[in-house]
Amino acid sequence: MAYEADWSRLRVQCYERDRKANAECHICHGRYGPIRYDLRPSSDPLAYEPDHIRNRHDHPELALCPENIGASHVRCNRARGKRAVLDPLGNQSRRWGA
Repeated sequence: MAYEADWSRLRVQCYERDRKANAECHICHGRYGPIRYDLRPSSDPLAYEPDHIRNRHDHPELALCPENIGASHVRCNRARGKRAVLDPLGNQSRRWGA
């Protein structure tokens, strides 16, 4: 029960932090457009949803750490699930291994 109350407070704090910064989705890096901070959180695929960068299952000690919460679209966060976010590599200069 204590976790739920702490998570609710942290979720609000992170929303305010990310909205003020107009943070982009740390998963798609804006591929699907900006996060819609004008929508109720978690209400629409493009709305804000806080995401545990390092998942709670493998890193329970980081579950309530604000630095471990990233801004994301609802669609990106739910599609990713527990998988790690890979850093984008950018465009390849040539095809390797072909």
